[in-house]
Amino acid sequence: MQDVSLSEKFAPMFETANNEDDNIRYILLEGGRGSGKSFGVGTWVNINSFNAGWKFLYTRYNMTSANISVIPEFIEKSEEEFLDNEQDFDVFRGLVKNNKSDVEILFKGIQGSRKSSVSLKSLNGVNVWIIDEAEELDDFDLFQKINLSIRTKKQKNIIILILNPTIKTHWIYSFFYKEDINGQVKRKREDTIYIKTSYLDNLDNLHESFIQEAEREKKENFERYRHVFMGDWASKIEGALWDIDLINNHRRDKDLLENYTQIVVAIDPAVTNTEKSDATGICVAGEKKDGTYDILESDSEQWKPREWALKALAFYKKYDANYIVGEVNNGGDLVEANLKSVAKGNFSYKSVRASRGKLTRAEPVQTLYSEGKVYHTDFFTNLETEMVTFTGVQGDKSPNELDAMVWAINAMNKKKQFKIFG
Repeated sequence: MQDVSLSEKFAPMFETANNEDDNIRYILLEGGRGSGKSFGVGTWVNINSFNAGWKFLYTRYNMTSANISVIPEFIEKSEEEFLDNEQDFDVFRGLVKNNKSDVEILFKGIQGSRKSSVSLKSLNGVNVWIIDEAEELDDFDLFQKINLSIRTKKQKNIIILILNPTIKTHWIYSFFYKEDINGQVKRKREDTIYIKTSYLDNLDNLHESFIQEAEREKKENFERYRHVFMGDWASKIEGALWDIDLINNHRRDKDLLENYTQIVVAIDPAVTNTEKSDATGICVAGEKKDGTYDILESDSEQWKPREWALKALAFYKKYDANYIVGEVNNGGDLVEANLKSVAKGNFSYKSVRASRGKLTRAEPVQTLYSEGKVYHTDFFTNLETEMVTFTGVQGDKSPNELDAMVWAINAMNKKKQFKIFG
């Protein structure tokens, strides 16, 4: 086996793997872009897969093409220029097996676990759960459901979260950190190893153009540099339209449906369905007699077209909505056609077309928030994270639930005519 060059920051991971008595359950691995986090964990999994009796569950939020991308990323650590033990692994669909120890490494998507992908049955015997791109997991209850199922007595239980830190409103931050009134971290968990890396710990493995881009960002936008490249948690993203205080100051309970003058279901559709596709965002919002608005539901996933159509129609029925709003710029008549193909009853529909950019469309809605006219009736983690991180800067990840919410509020504001299908 050849030597592998890893930052010394990964050393505590290897130490805890061989220490049954240190009471460590979690490893929180944070870092910015280009920090080598996934490579370090992949190397750790490779080496520890020789521990007889271990069983690994390696997840991402969506892993529809594990055999095309994720498994090859893992196997590259075993190739000759790295650990030189590729011959010790057999690759199957969604599974890698160490043929010397009989240890299995399962690759699954968390998104599908809301249906059946990461079922509790598949967790039998798993003692290590790795969550790659953990910031995409917005559902704390789902995390806990899987987390508390990792409880085998035969081996040490380890949960590894790999993430690019996002906004401090994310449940991961509140789960692992406690702050004082000045926003300073006052306590960390005693059962957790905290590892923080950045591209500066991984310079030998990065192209010079990447390093130059990071340094340029450092000079031009230091706050963004700290967040994106250094992996710092953000209280507020510079240039974002919303901040969390604006949202927190306007929360209230859902009202009776008859107290809303109109309720709409808005869809921001993805036009493709691959691992790299955007999610489809769906938002349900209602207008009250006093001209204020309530956000009633918000959800997004990489649903297939039939799935998001059924989801939207279910919301339409649940809330006795006035109509469904569908954005048609990229998908053409896709939204309308999908809804009509699965609808079993009447529904009203209005198409909307984006004649302006996302930022320009969102600004009037942000003004309504600033005027105290929009309320959240629940904690919508993913929507609110998109809101407080969205700046409209070219190259930023496209917001899905935020787009749907903007379509919903704008549609009710304009009160245009809609079609009735039955």
